[in-house]
Amino acid sequence: MYSYEWDRQTGGYLLTTRTGKFVASEIRPVFVEELVLTGLEARLTFDHAERRPLLWAKQNVYLYRGEEIAKLIRPRYGHPLEIEWKGVLREDDVSKPGKKVKLVPVNSGAMVTKNRDIMAALVADTLKRIKEIYDAYIGKCDAVYIGFSGGKDSVVLLDLCHKVLPLDVPVVFSDTDMELPDTYIVWEKIQSRYEGRPFLKISAKTPALNNWRFFGPPSQALRWCCSVHKSAPAI
Repeated sequence: MYSYEWDRQTGGYLLTTRTGKFVASEIRPVFVEELVLTGLEARLTFDHAERRPLLWAKQNVYLYRGEEIAKLIRPRYGHPLEIEWKGVLREDDVSKPGKKVKLVPVNSGAMVTKNRDIMAALVADTLKRIKEIYDAYIGKCDAVYIGFSGGKDSVVLLDLCHKVLPLDVPVVFSDTDMELPDTYIVWEKIQSRYEGRPFLKISAKTPALNNWRFFGPPSQALRWCCSVHKSAPAI
């Protein structure tokens, strides 16, 4: 993974090829819905109709233009979220009681433009690797397919694979019967972008709800869900 540095001009980040900085966890964009869901909007003001990212997050730490401003303390399912305010919002700063920060959205277009050269090199290297792997394994297996989950990562991977893999390599979506509505919307829309490539949606023979009743909820101790609803149907 590339290292990065924060860019206050765009509110995003700049990729850098400098070595020596270990990137332990990826950063992700944070949108309006998450700020409302977590309760972070209590100390933040923003346009609720905004579609661009407003913050970034590393695991449970939230950053605004490179500065840590909040952290979720030991989030647990079924329990209220506890927020530790940091930086300009820290609660122990008696000079700023009840202070709110007005968020300026990330200028995503400008951020992409600034990172274009590194991204172009990364894409070219990835396309080469995809083709090398395909050539190395096409004669050693019964079938090759492009796995698709409907998330942002698989959308990017599909676009890259489409550029270098033969059109007869299908795209396979394992429908777990537990997907969010947006996932099915993406699945329907994505097919029109890649004319000539087969798209296959597959699923387990038994509905997910029945399997939950039979096996019990998926957990770290009982990891049955992916094998039953993703891997086995795809194979």
